[in-house]
Amino acid sequence: MGTLRKLLEKHGKRKAIVGLTAWDYPSGLLAQRAGGIDMVLVSDSLGKIVLGLPGSIGLSLDDMIHHAKAVARAVKTPFLLADLPMGSYEISPEQALTSAIRMIKEAPGVSGVKLEGGKEIIPQVSKITSAGIPVFCQVGITPQRTIQTANDEEGTGRSEVSASEIFDDAICLQNAGAVGIMLTAVSQEAAKLMRDHLTVPTIGIGYDLLAFRVVCRVGRACLTTE
Repeated sequence: MGTLRKLLEKHGKRKAIVGLTAWDYPSGLLAQRAGGIDMVLVSDSLGKIVLGLPGSIGLSLDDMIHHAKAVARAVKTPFLLADLPMGSYEISPEQALTSAIRMIKEAPGVSGVKLEGGKEIIPQVSKITSAGIPVFCQVGITPQRTIQTANDEEGTGRSEVSASEIFDDAICLQNAGAVGIMLTAVSQEAAKLMRDHLTVPTIGIGYDLLAFRVVCRVGRACLTTE
C-alpha cells in the first residue's frame, strides 16, 4: 500500500500528486492498474453516484466502511484515503477519533481519512492525528456542511467564501496536524496563495465522477482479467 511518506516526498520535490476517486472494487482495480496514480480517495460521492441517494448526507459510517473495504481489496500501490461521512465526526473530537479508528481497523488498507470544514473541525483534526491517523481536510465547497438538494455539488457556492477566509482555514488545519489540504472550487488566487504558503500538499479536486469517466475512456482494458 502506498505510504504517506511517498506522497510527502513527491510534494517536497514540487511534483504534482495524482489522485483518483474510487467507490467499489472495479473502480479501485482501474485505479490500481492505470499506473501513475499516487492517491485514491473513497469518496462520499458514492451516495449519489453508486447508491442513488440525493447526495452524500444520507450516507452512514457503515456505508463508507463497506465500500472502503471493497476498494482496498483492489488498491495496493496508491495511498488510500476515505471520507468520514456527515454525522460521524462533528459531535465531538472523541466521536471523530472513534470513527477514524473504525475506518482504519475495519477497512484494512485505508491509511487516512478526510474531513470537510475549516476552523470548526480543528479539535477533531488534532484528536485524530494524535492517534497517528493521517487526516486530509477539504476546504472551499463542502457539500457535507450544506443541506443538500439534487444539485448538492453546487455546495456553498464559490462567491460566499473569500480567498482570505479559505487561506486562514487551511493554515489553521495544517497547524492542527492535517497532512494535506484538498481544494474544491476555490479561486485561482486562493489556490496559489495556499500552494505558496502551506508546507503540506494542496490538492485540487473537482467533480470526481468526471475524473473517473475520463480514466475509463483510456483505461477500460485495465479491468480485463489478467
